[in-house]
Amino acid sequence: MMMRHPGCLASIALAFSICPQHAAALDTREIYKIAEPSVVVVLAADAKGEKNNLGSGVITTPTEIITSCRVIEAAADIVITQGSALRKATLRFKDTERDLCQLHIDEPLPSGMPLSKPATTTEAEAGQELYAIGSPRGIERTISRTMVSGMRDVPGSKIRLIQIDALLPGGMTGGGIFDQDARLVGIIVAQFRQVENSSYAAPSRWIAELSNRSTDQITIAAAAPSQSAQEPSKAPVSDDRLPSSNPRVGDRWKYKITYGKQDVGNTTIEIVEVREKSVKELVRYDRSAGFSRNRDVDLGFEIVKFKPTVALPGGYQIIELAPYASPETQFTPGKMWSNISGDFAPQGGSNTQISNSQVKVVGRETVRVPAGEFKAWKIETVSDRIYAVNQFFVAKCTYWYAPGIKRTVKMHLAYISPMDVLSNTQTYELVAFEPAK
Repeated sequence: MMMRHPGCLASIALAFSICPQHAAALDTREIYKIAEPSVVVVLAADAKGEKNNLGSGVITTPTEIITSCRVIEAAADIVITQGSALRKATLRFKDTERDLCQLHIDEPLPSGMPLSKPATTTEAEAGQELYAIGSPRGIERTISRTMVSGMRDVPGSKIRLIQIDALLPGGMTGGGIFDQDARLVGIIVAQFRQVENSSYAAPSRWIAELSNRSTDQITIAAAAPSQSAQEPSKAPVSDDRLPSSNPRVGDRWKYKITYGKQDVGNTTIEIVEVREKSVKELVRYDRSAGFSRNRDVDLGFEIVKFKPTVALPGGYQIIELAPYASPETQFTPGKMWSNISGDFAPQGGSNTQISNSQVKVVGRETVRVPAGEFKAWKIETVSDRIYAVNQFFVAKCTYWYAPGIKRTVKMHLAYISPMDVLSNTQTYELVAFEPAK
């Protein structure tokens, strides 16, 4: 509505031309451009790796993320993803009554941007146009136009939520709703749904009250995992004590496999033949005595395609990029490759070809695995819209290359599916390295 100030002419035509005017609302593209970098995917799994939730979250500071508590309900493992970046998260504050939880990540997301405009403090108004941004079925940062139906009281409590006129899919839960100035109005919550074809959001002003509310307050655990929680065995191995020559016949690496939070056994990779530019590996899996697979793997760090996928009994898979990065490899943080091909074998499905993966060198960091602590190069890949088992998947892989160990020391795969039961994470961590005698 055009407002006239004292001294402005009464003529409407003249008022539009000479009276002070309010700034025009942003269009949908501008709202998305401003708000989208603050929205992430939240993946949560229980201790047995059996229950997996997929939702969204909103970045409020570089290392703090707000989501719906329902998304991380009973979670033992929480992972935040945005594009090819992936971060482990811990629960910091929890307000069950209002269904708001605050998560903490140790390292900011490279493309993540905290809310660029302050959250609104007044109540939303019926009829107000809003924009919901989240990740329905893991399809990142999708925008939907909606409208405020009204402010609704939750029976049996003093909670008053924003009702919007759209039934948003589960993956949007924890995402943000923004006004026409791209300011955060609310966080989409799950547990208060009362009216068909409606969804609800917790007012954004509640975010500032999280740290002071209820007995649900949780502090970040700073303690390292106890030794009993790690693989029993040997004293930690320092990577500067290991040989740095090229792989040899008889070199053997043992990896612990975790599916969600569930220990699903160990796999052993042994070199049985060395050629000029490649090696032949023998892969075994200790949960299946008769299982063994041979595969050829190129030496070096030439990013052309993923190495042949090894599908283990139970549907677990080894997806590797270039496991044998030599100690002389010159990594450049920020370097990227596009359209990398390979194959993908989700649980219950056969290998599916992929061709649109992106690869990025993140940087150098120290990583701890059961075999010890290593200085490693972190490489991230993302494979978008993989079609398998009648579903589209997004696969995100992270690799840690420790030059002194001759091979990767850790591999982490997160795959997201519209069917939450097919979404999960797999992690391979080095337990032991036995150099050839």
